[in-house]
Amino acid sequence: TLIQQTVIMDERTIQLAKQYMKKASENIPKTDRLPVKLPESQQQSAAVLLGIYGAMVESRDMELQLDEGTLAKVDKVVKWMYESKKRGLLLCGTLGNGKTTMLRSLKQFFGMKASYYEAQVVYDCYRQNRTFPQNGQNEILLLDDLGVEPATYNDFGEIRYPLAEFLMKRYKNNLPTIIATNLTFEDIGKVYGDRLQDRMREMFAMIIYKEQSYRR
Repeated sequence: TLIQQTVIMDERTIQLAKQYMKKASENIPKTDRLPVKLPESQQQSAAVLLGIYGAMVESRDMELQLDEGTLAKVDKVVKWMYESKKRGLLLCGTLGNGKTTMLRSLKQFFGMKASYYEAQVVYDCYRQNRTFPQNGQNEILLLDDLGVEPATYNDFGEIRYPLAEFLMKRYKNNLPTIIATNLTFEDIGKVYGDRLQDRMREMFAMIIYKEQSYRR
């Protein structure tokens, strides 16, 4: 039977709950949103990240395009670092418009506190060893090409979703995660399931890459 409407939750009860909440918060462990010390100035971080990004582009014998799209993406990533409350960042878009370059630039920007993996590597590691890469567990995780790997495999009759399980573990432990993917957010739900998509909606800010491929 349905629980009948009560008047237990009156204003006095709510105020008392807020007092208990404050006290309980002191005993609940919290982790830093980003376990790195950022420069005080967003402008400085933007300059450093853009400089690293440009060096990454030139290392492949390509010319850095300082177009509106590139500058806007760097600006949005830096604003996420300083201003967002979300612990995840999702870079979605078509092929060749700088998502992988951004991830690799962020690896240099964050240094030893960040781990970079391709989704296929995480999938292969789990399928072969039943474990996920260990040095990506407690740091900033940079995950590239989500959706390129198979979403599932048959483990002696049990269907496993390695990347979905990996990201759910990051979610449960409230760990910072930055993902690059050619999938749309709607595609992620179709491939990995509504359960993961729902949690990613809570955890991730999103930047959409719409520019044409720079690989021309």
